[in-house]
Amino acid sequence: FSLVNLPAPIGDHRPAFTNMSTCATEPVAALDNPSRKPFGLFDGNTAHSSGTFVNVGACMYVGGLLWEVFDPENNCEASLVYNSGRHARYPFDASGDVSLYFYNTRVWMCRRGLNTWGAREDVINFESHDVKRSTTLFGHAYFHNVLVNAMSGNVDFVDDNGGLEGFEFYDTWTLTILDDVEFRNFDDEHCQRHPHYNHPEFHCDIYHILTHSDVFRPQDMNLLKDITYTNVTRRRIFRHVQEFTGSSWQFSVEDWDGSGTLSGEPTWVGSNLDWWHRGPDCRFDDEWQVWLCPAVENVSVVHANV
Repeated sequence: FSLVNLPAPIGDHRPAFTNMSTCATEPVAALDNPSRKPFGLFDGNTAHSSGTFVNVGACMYVGGLLWEVFDPENNCEASLVYNSGRHARYPFDASGDVSLYFYNTRVWMCRRGLNTWGAREDVINFESHDVKRSTTLFGHAYFHNVLVNAMSGNVDFVDDNGGLEGFEFYDTWTLTILDDVEFRNFDDEHCQRHPHYNHPEFHCDIYHILTHSDVFRPQDMNLLKDITYTNVTRRRIFRHVQEFTGSSWQFSVEDWDGSGTLSGEPTWVGSNLDWWHRGPDCRFDDEWQVWLCPAVENVSVVHANV
């Protein structure tokens, strides 16, 4: 699925020309802009065995831009132009800003399962099997009732030396909630079955933290709730690569109920930087390279937007 962003209707639906010498068209009102409209219904879809042409190819993708270019020398004949992205999508309706809703979705045998560059998306009832990375969700995202299976019983899967990632916490202005998510088969036995296990760039982890940039940084809090691990090796839960960057330093997750960190209590997760060491009840986790602190009632981590 390639769910393209159309800044204006095309073909027979395009606005009327107002000047044939320049091929100018009537302006498109915001409510008539297809890329600003929410989905009518995206429910019960599957995608597989795709996205292998490029390293970041996805079986389901929202982020390409499709528009028309008109030729004034040929009676304004139209040609379609496509840019693969990354173009954000900001849906709204008469009530205001809304999310893109993905219901009952299943992907397998992809480099990435679902990749969206929208401002808001809700992914509900989602399954991913034998996929390099289950999802990349931009903006404000809700990931609910999900199964991410690193490896099934299939004898073949996406052959890539980059490894396997359950979920990536992105950097720029993201606020992500993972609720009722099961991660399966991220254990040593399954990871070692991968044909590129001994490649120097291979990794096999659940939470991949994007830490390379000193310009694009996480600005909001991520949250884990009701997380389940089945056949998972503990050291493979968090992968925080320490970089001398703002995106590395500012990484944080609130584990609402302790299920994501296996702590058994609400816990804050912060990067390796000592500013997350807020008190004597915190501890540095050597396997994950992050600070873990018991959550304090009525105290939260926020972005002040100043």
